Amino acid sequence: MANGVDEPVPLGRYCWWFALSLAAATIVVAIGQFIYEAKVGPIPNSASVGLNIGVLFASAQITAMQFVKQQRRVPTRSERWRLAWVSLALYFAVILTLIAVLFCISLIYALGLVSPSMYWMAIQYMWEISGISGRFNDPVIWIVAVLGLVVTILGSLFIFHRCYGFMAEKFLTAQLKTKQSAP
Repeated sequence: MANGVDEPVPLGRYCWWFALSLAAATIVVAIGQFIYEAKVGPIPNSASVGLNIGVLFASAQITAMQFVKQQRRVPTRSERWRLAWVSLALYFAVILTLIAVLFCISLIYALGLVSPSMYWMAIQYMWEISGISGRFNDPVIWIVAVLGLVVTILGSLFIFHRCYGFMAEKFLTAQLKTKQSAP
């Protein structure tokens, strides 16, 4: 092939690296935020967003570092895009899973161990008192939600592609310098 790679590398192990590092970093940041809010007060939204972007960068960098360490090269353009898209899907899957787990823990903590119908009634009650259900009829909410989702997807893809390209090159350069300086 033109890129010097004979066969495409299976990316499954790197997807696992990404998912596990993302889950671990998200849990650590969430615990840190919880402790901070319990001792100091609410974290500003901009700081919370910054922390979450940092979690994305860190997870992608760990994955890029593992790729360079094991393959001794930078991912090709197609590998970067595949890793970026899979990382985006894993990002949403990990975040939604953690939200669902926290939601379930909260319900069990608030209601105790009761029949499933009680949980359903509690969810319906929370939905009604939140005021969200009536807002879904407003088209502005949908426009803002769709734009927010598009910006999140494009921003995340940019972060992932950059980490799997530029940062992987930096890791490879550092790895080569370390080998050259070793006696």
